[in-house]
Amino acid sequence: VEQLLVRQDFLPVIKRDDKAYAHIVILGTGALADRLCALTSQLCHYPDYADGRQRRTLITVAGEGMRNWHDTFVASKRACFELSRYSYIGPDGQKEHHEPDPLYGDFLDVEWQFLDAGPGHPLLEEQMRVWSGEQDAGRQQLRMVVCYDSQDDAERTLLCLPSYMMSCLKAIYVSQNPALLKTAIASGQFGPILLFGPGTDTYDPLFEARAKAGMQVNTIYESHFSATPRPPLEAWYSLRESHKSSSIYSSFAMPLRRSCFGHDCSERDLLECEHRRWMSTMLMSGYRALIPGEIARVRTEGRVKEEKDRFRHVDIVPYDDLPEEEKDKDRVLVEQLY
Repeated sequence: VEQLLVRQDFLPVIKRDDKAYAHIVILGTGALADRLCALTSQLCHYPDYADGRQRRTLITVAGEGMRNWHDTFVASKRACFELSRYSYIGPDGQKEHHEPDPLYGDFLDVEWQFLDAGPGHPLLEEQMRVWSGEQDAGRQQLRMVVCYDSQDDAERTLLCLPSYMMSCLKAIYVSQNPALLKTAIASGQFGPILLFGPGTDTYDPLFEARAKAGMQVNTIYESHFSATPRPPLEAWYSLRESHKSSSIYSSFAMPLRRSCFGHDCSERDLLECEHRRWMSTMLMSGYRALIPGEIARVRTEGRVKEEKDRFRHVDIVPYDDLPEEEKDKDRVLVEQLY
């Protein structure tokens, strides 16, 4: 998944004054879809969310039997979905919509949609036609990922997509020989297609690249905020997995961010975007937000670390509500990496 979203030009580049929002569609409901959802939500943070415009990234997952997958996924990411807008659309087209818990507020920049329809279902066909039309009209930048446990099923789905999906950039998970897919790409008949997975030549089975990226970020934090900085490996292996993930995805998000923000953006916009990325990582790692009324009391009573140990984080708040010392952490990182 990281091979596709980080090392290939797959995710949309959306600049500050663009009118489109990013829409990532995932066809399939296996473990890989879960991973795609989690990582996409941590990378797709754009400048067009700032200044009250709030054009959110939309992540859609489509497949048969979506109700059970939706229930399991939302329950496993409860901390995130308490604060999120999301909807479930049944096979009959009926929509159930969820708003963020008003106790916390509505400040996340990723929205979710779960569509209970697989390939060939009229509901999915109609939705794809709508998405394609919105892309042609410049209202969304559409991307599609086909990921099934069976490569045969994935290839069949990809190569049988309606013709109006031809211009959409698509990606497919490849676990075996990709000869058929390479022929399809060469033909030009199916539009732009990217390959990812162990069946390609860019697979990183030992995850060396991600560890190096994470250590680079953690070393920056260690050198600026630790009274006694430790060697990079020692500092890295002492981290919780959630903090390792945050360092890794902070590094992974930078290339896309440079493309979207350019070099004439304000420092404040960059810091605010990095904070949105950080919140997504923390929420996906199981940290929960505190009710705004609790936060000042926890800080005053010196219980911030105690709450972190309970996987409740006082900094899961809008950027403008952060203390200056927390903004400084984002500032140091952005200055070093951007």
